[in-house]
Amino acid sequence: MILYEVNISVKVSRAEEFTLWLKQHIQQMLQIEGFVSAELFTATGEPSTHRQLVVHYRLKSLAHLDSYLQNQAPQMRQEGLDLFGSDFSATRRVLQPLHA
Repeated sequence: MILYEVNISVKVSRAEEFTLWLKQHIQQMLQIEGFVSAELFTATGEPSTHRQLVVHYRLKSLAHLDSYLQNQAPQMRQEGLDLFGSDFSATRRVLQPLHA
């Protein structure tokens, strides 16, 4: 199992609209082969001009993630850019279990 983590910073003024869109986006992601589940988190802490969101996607394998990144990622990412432009930013990382 692979964990694909997306960390998002969105302007508070657009956060509600973005979160609604993100929930639909997550459902689309779960239709892609290899995606098993997803969880959406919000960071708590000091008030800020931006809201911090984190999505954890679980995938069956690194090969499934590689296929997504090569084939579907550009289109999936572009939708967010088209709708929200510079009102958000996202960083991503991949986590693999450490086997003893």
